[in-house]
Amino acid sequence: MPGEEATSQDDALKLLLKGLQGVSLTSKDVEVKASELGFFYPNAPLTPENALRDMCVEDNKSHYRDVFAFSNRLANLAGLKTWKAVSKVVDQALLGEANTWWNVTLNDNDRRGYISDNGLDDFIKNLKDRFKPPPSQALDRLHTTRYTAQDVMDRKSVAEFIGRIQSVVQGVGHEDERSVVTYAWKNIDLPMRAAMAEPLPLMTIKEFTKLAMSHQSNWFDQHQPPPARAERTIAREVYSVYITHELKLLSNSV
Repeated sequence: MPGEEATSQDDALKLLLKGLQGVSLTSKDVEVKASELGFFYPNAPLTPENALRDMCVEDNKSHYRDVFAFSNRLANLAGLKTWKAVSKVVDQALLGEANTWWNVTLNDNDRRGYISDNGLDDFIKNLKDRFKPPPSQALDRLHTTRYTAQDVMDRKSVAEFIGRIQSVVQGVGHEDERSVVTYAWKNIDLPMRAAMAEPLPLMTIKEFTKLAMSHQSNWFDQHQPPPARAERTIAREVYSVYITHELKLLSNSV
């Protein structure tokens, strides 16, 4: 009947549109560029600016030297875009020693297994096993990664420090949030930490970061950066004029 035919055509059109929408969304999900993931470069050259950083930006590209920081980025992006999409740019994202490991050390079966739909966990595990720092080096980094008064004067974010300590804690074998929060609190220097109570056992990294950020403006007020060189020069000149004037007054009074 005419009415049934129209209904059937409408249903078919709706199904077609639904299918096209699904294809459009799926195509959008798989669009991942290597620059979006970042580049793992474990033996990247050290400079005074990036020597203490797990990740640095050069030529608008993120370079990760720390395997745990890069692994976190891998997992996060795969959660947003799917591992199938991210795995397509892994070969481009591995530089230096990591590129040699991927293209020379691994065999074809390993590589195919890692980039399979269910290969993310195995890839991250083996990447960490290969590039994690030796235990002694990991412990040294844990003790030296701190948030100091100098960092406050340099206006460095405490949130960035917490992200860095998370990677460092993973390097000594702790993956739980409790360990990250405890070490992050302990490694904030006492002048800032004095105002923060020891975190409760169930406090999450997100909650601790929010707590630390709520104190940051006070820390910035308490620890002002030193005056700029021009300001110091002006201050010295003013002081010199003042002393000269006082000496003349003193000599005239004698």
